[in-house]
Order: sequence, then structure tokens, then C-alpha cells
Amino acid sequence: MSYCVNCGVKLSETEKTCPLCGVEVINPRQPIQGPRRRNYPDAPVSGYKGGYRDLVLPVALLMLIPVLITLACDWLTSGALSWSIFVAASIGLAAVFILPPLALKRPRVLLCLFGDLVAIIGFLYVLDQMTAPGWFLPVGLPLTLIAGVMVLGLAAMFTWMDLRKLVKLALVLFTAGLICVCVDLFTSSEPSSKIIISWSVYPLVPCVILGIVALLINRNHYLREKIKQRFFI
Repeated sequence: MSYCVNCGVKLSETEKTCPLCGVEVINPRQPIQGPRRRNYPDAPVSGYKGGYRDLVLPVALLMLIPVLITLACDWLTSGALSWSIFVAASIGLAAVFILPPLALKRPRVLLCLFGDLVAIIGFLYVLDQMTAPGWFLPVGLPLTLIAGVMVLGLAAMFTWMDLRKLVKLALVLFTAGLICVCVDLFTSSEPSSKIIISWSVYPLVPCVILGIVALLINRNHYLREKIKQRFFI
């Protein structure tokens, strides 16, 4: 058994050069043997264009199994559909998150995120109808729309604008802080004419500070390059 003196990769007995870095293999105690038949082809298989789309149908069928089982159990035991609707809605939401990205030939982030937003709104509406109706329109729907618009805006900026990673990080932190403030305002138990925030100050302050630090580091070329070397970004 030999190892490359340059990169340390494990070498087979038939290798004359390292398959990873190309350095010549020199091992006097283990002479190079003749070529052996490999278990894999030398050239990649051409003509196959299935990709991840082949996984859509198997994954969808696997998700359908627990839905049908829970619906059947609920109906057979109680004669109606109650708790099984929560399971079906949850798996349906997960299917919207998973299946469209697998089915698309090219990654369409904005389209997938818009579908996720619609699915989340539908899921929250089902929860509202199955539990204590009344919280969806005043709280659930506006919060979901605000957060969804912010996330879609970030995705559009990242897609259409050439931004550095530290700038993207700062924008994500600022958006996270704003979402926390919106949640705090809409879920406040004491409605009044004054805009008062309470617990959202705790996540907002570190998000803003870390975002400003990221922007400052982005302006400093030396620090930016050092971070790239340290974290391989």
C-alpha cells in the first residue's frame, strides 16, 4: 500500500502517477504491477440527463404513504377526519418545499420561494380552521406576507445583483432583526396607538451590530482577504 508523497491520497498498486495531483509514484519496495480491470468505466456515462427529477415520483409516493395511513386510521377509529388533517397538511407543506426544486431543470429560487410562501399561508389557514379560528387574518397572514416579501426581496437582490458574501450576510442579519420586530408588534397582547417593542430588542440589537461589523469588514480589503483564507469563502 502506497500513499502520494505530495497530497497523501491512498494509491493502488497499478498507479504510476497520483490520480489526484499527478505526482509520479516512487516506491522501491512495491513495484508497479500491470493494469487491472477496474470496477468502474474510464469515461463517464454520456446521454443520461435525468438528474434529480427521477427522484420526484419516488419521494412523492413515500410522502403519500403516511398521509393515507393516518387518514385511514383516523376515519376508521372515529368516523371522521380530525387529527389526521394536521399530518396531511404538514407532509403537504414539506412536499412543496422538496418536490419543485427536484423537478425543475434549472434552479429557480424566486419561483420556489413564492410557492413556499403560498404553501405556508395555506398551512396556517388549515391550522386556524382546525384549532381556534380567529388568529389567521389579524396575525398569521400579515406576518407571513411581510416575512415572505422580505425573503423574496433578499433572494431577488442576491440573484440579480453582484454582492459580496459579507454584504449578503449583513442584509440577512438586518432582515432577521426586522422580522423579529414585526412578530413582536403583531403578537403584542396589549394593543395601543403607540408602537412598542419588547422582546424583539434582544435579537434585533445583535443582528444590527453583527451586520454593521460585516459591512465594515467588507470595506477593509485586508480583513476581507484574511476571512476568505480562514473560512474558504
